[in-house]
Amino acid sequence: MAHCGETLDGEFAWSVNLTDVASTWTETRAVLGTRWLRCDSRASVLTGAPRAATSPVNALRNYLFACLESEARLALLAHGCDPTIGVLHADQRNRDSFALDVMEPVRADVEAFLLDLLEDREFTARDFGELPNGICRIAAPLTHELALTLPHWRECLRPIAARLAQTFRESRLRTASRTRG
Repeated sequence: MAHCGETLDGEFAWSVNLTDVASTWTETRAVLGTRWLRCDSRASVLTGAPRAATSPVNALRNYLFACLESEARLALLAHGCDPTIGVLHADQRNRDSFALDVMEPVRADVEAFLLDLLEDREFTARDFGELPNGICRIAAPLTHELALTLPHWRECLRPIAARLAQTFRESRLRTASRTRG
């Protein structure tokens, strides 16, 4: 059975009924549309930007990167750094560019975690939802489960933020001593 409304256009979920005729055993499973079964570029087909995920894999990636970004922001603030002033990422309005810089060495760890998660876990239709504009979102309780990774990302980021803060402090002291001397 297709759960698509009045038309078969676009992506939607299907219900598949499995029945054993001899025992009359029946099982119903939800199957997502085929677009959700592949992982394309992180750039959204809707906006061209990475934040508007159109597949579960990219929704998971975006959520985990958002967790990492929030921990990077907090780690920088804890070390007295302004998370908005980027070094590698250009400064943009409403973006913590330095937090994005600090995330870079840990991105591969997030991707490895995601690959392990995809290999080890069986996802269901209830784990994700699609907004009317086609954006895929992760549903609770999966969001809560992923949020439990925050302490791990915090520990990964802490030494990076500390090292960068120390480097900037030392650089500022060297510059100050040259201007006085």
